[in-house]
Amino acid sequence: MGEIQDALQILHDRWTARHGIAISDLKIGDDNAPMGSVLTYQQRADMASLMPEVSLMNVVVLEDREAGTPEWRRVEGPSPIALYRSPELQKLTTEVVPTDGSLRWLGNWGADLVQADDGAIAWAKTGQLKFTEIPSEWPPLPRLGAEGTCPPHDETLEQLQAIGSSYLDVPYVLGGRSQARIDCSGLTSRIFRAACQVILPRHSMDQRRCGTRVGRDQMKPGDLIFARLINTRTAHVGLLLPGESEALHVLHASQRAGKVVSESLADFETGYRFMGARRILEGGSS
Repeated sequence: MGEIQDALQILHDRWTARHGIAISDLKIGDDNAPMGSVLTYQQRADMASLMPEVSLMNVVVLEDREAGTPEWRRVEGPSPIALYRSPELQKLTTEVVPTDGSLRWLGNWGADLVQADDGAIAWAKTGQLKFTEIPSEWPPLPRLGAEGTCPPHDETLEQLQAIGSSYLDVPYVLGGRSQARIDCSGLTSRIFRAACQVILPRHSMDQRRCGTRVGRDQMKPGDLIFARLINTRTAHVGLLLPGESEALHVLHASQRAGKVVSESLADFETGYRFMGARRILEGGSS
């Protein structure tokens, strides 16, 4: 038991150094194996690496969106609700609005730690949020995971374009996800939520796992395009839409422009290095 206890202390110190606070509730069970909860799958992977011979079946990962507890609750508060990367509330990580659906309260470590329905885990000021029962008329939206697609209907592309256009010129702010400020993955998630009633993951690299892969010469309106800023490793995502003379345009929250813009694919590619494209709409567009 001493070796496992020592390993847990090492992990506790590692997580404290990484997050500023060790978000875990672990103890050693009767079977001489850890039990309790950790915040992220990365923490559980850390445990498996340090204790490869020890069973982790009794360790719950709080970021698991499918976990039955804690339960999802409707949230009330300011709109939009700003959520941050740390309990010090210094760096914006995402925003939610009460009509988004639901949040889970994961605990309080100097601030309220919550999880949004798109999987994002972030911090809110203690006491800022009020949780109530989810109304029965609020059925949960489907979440798109790996290889997930959503069936299109006749007006889907028009809706994507109309909703996307409503965000034109909204200022680019990393972590933003509202009509006041928005980042690239916040924009694509907002558009698909409103147009298709589906939930995309919050971050661009997680969105890159959704849908099906399409080649550079197979891209169509409605696809997501992924890229990196030239000379950096900063990941980026935009939405392909029809432009003039059937040319593809990219609607995206541009860090370069400082706002949401729509530009030709050719102009887009002058500043970004193509990483790939994913088809989110089942069967693509016509």
